[in-house]
Amino acid sequence: KPVEDMEITDSKTLPDLPRFKNCAVTEDTFSDVLMIVEFLHAFGEILKIENIPTVNRLQCAILNTNNEEDRQYFIQMVMQLLPVAMRDPGFPQSKTPKNAIGQTLTAVALSEKTLTEVVRLYQIATGWTDEESLIAMQTTPVWALKPSQKASLLGHICNELLGTTMLSNKLEDT
Repeated sequence: KPVEDMEITDSKTLPDLPRFKNCAVTEDTFSDVLMIVEFLHAFGEILKIENIPTVNRLQCAILNTNNEEDRQYFIQMVMQLLPVAMRDPGFPQSKTPKNAIGQTLTAVALSEKTLTEVVRLYQIATGWTDEESLIAMQTTPVWALKPSQKASLLGHICNELLGTTMLSNKLEDT
């Protein structure tokens, strides 16, 4: 029978757990990294995401090192997730974003050169509230954001993807 927390008489203290080994980011950023990795491991195949990261691989990808391979991995991760999210669930009806020349975001060819502006407009349209990141992306490429901003950005895209028809259908079937 369920018991109210305050009524438990034989409670046990929680054990001290060691810090995750090789953690290279802050605790808040690490929680985003864990969520992203778990999401991609659970749903990556359904979403047709290639090269699903480990915790360490994603940490390396969001850290601002001079490693070109890590930078490219982050760019490819965003370039795989973003088109799926723009198709389904898409955008709120009243917020279909357009770039400076009037193209809808789904019509813009996604490349390293267009990625930052497409991400920025996508995040605005879907209600991302990180003003600092949105302002930074006006002058800074998405891959040069702070690690916490990159993790938050990927986390927001993953949260949006939870509303896709593909995932809803898969979850209803199980």
